Amino acid sequence: PARRCYLCGPKGLMDLANDLLYRRGIGEDRIHSTFFSAPSANLDTESLGGAVHFQRSNLDVSSEGDAVLLDIAEAAKLSPRYGCRMGICHQCSCRKTSGTVINRLTGKASGPGEETIQLCVSVPSGPVSVEL
Repeated sequence: PARRCYLCGPKGLMDLANDLLYRRGIGEDRIHSTFFSAPSANLDTESLGGAVHFQRSNLDVSSEGDAVLLDIAEAAKLSPRYGCRMGICHQCSCRKTSGTVINRLTGKASGPGEETIQLCVSVPSGPVSVEL
């Protein structure tokens, strides 16, 4: 009997798995897929972006639009710790020392002072400083 494949995961993983299965001759009729992704709040991009200061690295960069701090840090050649990139695993948690960020999942703003944030879902809203 023909084997069936059941897949579930984020888009990048699913694309790779489907490609590998097709190359091995396993057709669409034997592949059952469920995609998942993190929900995203509708953000007012007019109020997003700003100067970002990475304290330990003594690096200042600017951001525009709804780019999250993890992507901003990586674009600046920093290597912060992360896992899921969807706000689930909390491996990218980092200390924000000043400024406000918007949580991309909930749309809620942080307080202006020190607190722990997740780099993968935090979008600067004005100048922000983080311990990275």
